[in-house]
Amino acid sequence: MTKSTIPPIRALVGAGLIVLFSLGSAVPLLVEQYKVHQHADPARNDQASFFEARMAGVRQALPLHGTIGFLTDVPESSGRSAVLYLTQYSLAPRVVADNTLLPLVIGNFFSSVPSPVLLEKMHLRPASDFGNGVVLYQRSGDR
Repeated sequence: MTKSTIPPIRALVGAGLIVLFSLGSAVPLLVEQYKVHQHADPARNDQASFFEARMAGVRQALPLHGTIGFLTDVPESSGRSAVLYLTQYSLAPRVVADNTLLPLVIGNFFSSVPSPVLLEKMHLRPASDFGNGVVLYQRSGDR
């Protein structure tokens, strides 16, 4: 090889540093993923599986398609959106809307069910209680 085809040492050091820093920035992510997979339960005790099991009964009672309302006792500051999204995931292909004005409303409760007075004000009556805090409500007057 002639001297003109050999890359200068600075270019090699620069390229090596880029590769080193790129790999270095990925190490924390790789370590975190290793820890997650190391502690993963083969029985799939993740949140999605928990919600799918929790919604199994109501899933059988609902029409295959349509929009269902949503009611929960989880405040926004404690992850209400996550509960809504996991409920949506568990009941797909049905659409779960953050709305209590629909003919059918799924109640997903973790600490207590709403008071009968509140349900009356919302024009909701329990249609089916599936246990574990999962209740299907129907709007009063809707058939």
